[in-house]
Amino acid sequence: VQRDVRNLANLGWFVDVKSLYERTPQGRIVIFQVVERPTIRYVQYVGNTKVKDKTLGKQTLLKVGGSVDPYAVQEGKRKLRDYYVSKGYNNIQISILEGDKPTDQGVTYLIHEGVAQRIWKTKFVGSEADPVCCACLLVVIAARWQLAQSSASVLFQL
Repeated sequence: VQRDVRNLANLGWFVDVKSLYERTPQGRIVIFQVVERPTIRYVQYVGNTKVKDKTLGKQTLLKVGGSVDPYAVQEGKRKLRDYYVSKGYNNIQISILEGDKPTDQGVTYLIHEGVAQRIWKTKFVGSEADPVCCACLLVVIAARWQLAQSSASVLFQL
């Protein structure tokens, strides 16, 4: 019975699963008492102007009709942040207005995109700059830029 309770809980469809027992003249009856997660009635992205809602929905994987899971909503926030940073929006700010409580009926993200940042030009100054050395340095800069894009909390000074 405990294994069945664990299996039901691991489905992710229920907030709570309990087993109850009743004695009858015919024997023992096992009752599984479950509290369902509410279903997502809407998913909203407020404040996004540069990226469409459909694109953001593909990142979070949250859909109307799915179950409200606060952990999935937090994970969706992280995925949105990673997506925006990969597009050059390093100052992105995302807040969860609704969906981080098990009783919420929808999910709403508040997004402040900020300004996209790009490196437009790199110039090396010095006496007799070696073209091969400059090319190697550009590779290092590009690698560090990609690393900074993948983890916005890491800052590099070149």
